[in-house]
Amino acid sequence: MIKMTGRSYASSVNVNDVLLFFREQLHDVISPREEIDAIAYLSLGHVLGLDKAGLFRERSRPLSAAEWKRIRAIISSLKKNKPVQYILGRAHFYGMHLQVNKHVLIPRPETEELVQWIVSDMRPAGTPAPLRILDIGTGSGCIAIALKKNLPCAAVTAMDVSARALSVARENARNEKQEIKFIRADILDSGNLIHFPKYHIIVSNPPYIPLSEKYKLLPNVRNYEPHTALFTQNDNPLFFYRAITSFAVIHLVKGGLLYLECHRDHGSDVCALLEREGFHGVVLKKDLNGNDRMVKAVSALSVE
Repeated sequence: MIKMTGRSYASSVNVNDVLLFFREQLHDVISPREEIDAIAYLSLGHVLGLDKAGLFRERSRPLSAAEWKRIRAIISSLKKNKPVQYILGRAHFYGMHLQVNKHVLIPRPETEELVQWIVSDMRPAGTPAPLRILDIGTGSGCIAIALKKNLPCAAVTAMDVSARALSVARENARNEKQEIKFIRADILDSGNLIHFPKYHIIVSNPPYIPLSEKYKLLPNVRNYEPHTALFTQNDNPLFFYRAITSFAVIHLVKGGLLYLECHRDHGSDVCALLEREGFHGVVLKKDLNGNDRMVKAVSALSVE
């Protein structure tokens, strides 16, 4: 017999039993229940090699002892607030399954919206050949890879200060069969960036959370995601935006586009910064949750 929270189960625990077990074990850790169910389906699908439809079809399928052991290990980690993406080693983003680990942020739906904005802007208008795109602070490579897949004529470069993050990004690009140029560089080190060429698009989701807000974050974010990718320096939410803007003034072609993801409380500050630096056509866009999350601006200063 297998014991589950005081209830006895036959040794042939099936898919439906395990879905119920996730709810029993995690109701005090994760809410709402719909999120527990989503994590349960994701975890079971990963262990059993089935999609959600397959799990529905095989709700009475018994788990092997090894599969059951893996499920219990996943639940044990979830109880410690470890994100399921880090437990499984992958995250869904813009139709892709990307590898993630503790060295990269977990891709967010808001960032998918940023990618969609760029893709939507580029497709109807047609693009220069080649369209040159730079992703600053690429992390897992999610933005760069999604843009390359959806704008195949683009020449995409992705930079990050972290060698370990770049290792993850390169592996994701290989898995998705996308050719991207990866560069290890620090956007704060302007002296070593002067050799970069000019781009038609620069995009970035930089660190923007003041360190003073650290304990406002949920434990699954605060305790597991890389702080260098989350928190801005000097408790200044515009710290990295100033560096990116200064770089973009020089390295965007005239009429080039700068796309930025931002803190929901500081979107207007980012817009004001861009306008002071000579950008025009500045647009602040809300995400699907109604938060000011994305900014687009047009370069008027740089010359090809």
